[in-house]
Amino acid sequence: MNKLIYSIAIIGLFAACSSSENPTSDENNVSTSSLIEVSNAQFEANQLSLASPQTQAFTSTIKCTGKVDVPPEFMASISTYYQGYVKGIKLIEGEFVTKGQLLFVLENPEYLQMQQDFLEAKEQLAYLKSEYDRQKTLANENISAQKNYLKAKSDYGVTSTRYEALKKKLSLMGISTASLDNSNLHSSIRITAPISGYVSSINVSQGKVLSPNEVALIITNTEHLHVEIMVFEKDILKVVKGQKIHYKFAGSSKELGGEVYLVSRAVTQGAGAISVHGHIDNSDELKNMYPGMFVEAEIITEANNELGVPESSVIEIEGKFYVLRLKEKNAKSYNFEKKEVTILDKSNGYVHLEGIKEEDQVLSKGAFDLITE
Repeated sequence: MNKLIYSIAIIGLFAACSSSENPTSDENNVSTSSLIEVSNAQFEANQLSLASPQTQAFTSTIKCTGKVDVPPEFMASISTYYQGYVKGIKLIEGEFVTKGQLLFVLENPEYLQMQQDFLEAKEQLAYLKSEYDRQKTLANENISAQKNYLKAKSDYGVTSTRYEALKKKLSLMGISTASLDNSNLHSSIRITAPISGYVSSINVSQGKVLSPNEVALIITNTEHLHVEIMVFEKDILKVVKGQKIHYKFAGSSKELGGEVYLVSRAVTQGAGAISVHGHIDNSDELKNMYPGMFVEAEIITEANNELGVPESSVIEIEGKFYVLRLKEKNAKSYNFEKKEVTILDKSNGYVHLEGIKEEDQVLSKGAFDLITE
């Protein structure tokens, strides 16, 4: 460590003695210029390095925030058509359930009455159908009064409608009417999962009366998570489908990728922003994501290939930016020119400078010590 400090001190002293301030103005927007000479031995001892401009993709981005969300079709709110007492619920939040799996049972004596009404309507329907056919035949042969035929037709129609309505109701309860008879009436119904996913919310407990307007629990399928990003109105015209999105979770430095899939056509009232739906590139990341998680995002709206040098090449002093450009290299030393530069863009650790040329070389490591001495 002492050797390194001593070497830097020698460079600083040597540079101070060898530099000559020659303010100039040229086509590269240089306001000050000076020469700094570094011997080959000093260059190697302090592990200095040069960098040549390389073509890099410099991007224009829109910074925004959002959250992880799930499409409505992959989220299910579990409720019931008919009131009942909750039985047999053994779920906990975060548990995975498969489509068709039993969630809990609802019990209510009124279910028996509905099945009884159905069976009675079924029996009546057979008799009324026979009576209707008989009265129709008699009426056609003018043997029976027309009013008897109309009465039989009405009774049959009313009972048929009641039968079909009860059949639909029992179907909604999950009770099969095909095998239903007096020996297998049900006082309870089974509530099963309509989709596969994780139980994200439970609002019932054993013995609770669940009403038709209540949500018992919510199941969320996380296989199709996406990011929902809010973009301000002033920037929304720059956003189109297919643009790349870089995002990360709050408190995390890991950057993830995605792309714009859909831009909403409505402004969120009070926020002055428009929702942008973004798909996630790597499906393996979904296991680490949860609906509602906050994200910080950048939408890449434009990308241009330009010459760039490493950010370490550019030194800021009192609001101005400088580089050490190699002026000459001979057998004994490196001669650098201190130049003030204008930064046009930054991206991925590289800086695009006004007037930079492909044949230029700049000091990429150690520039700070030499310029500030």
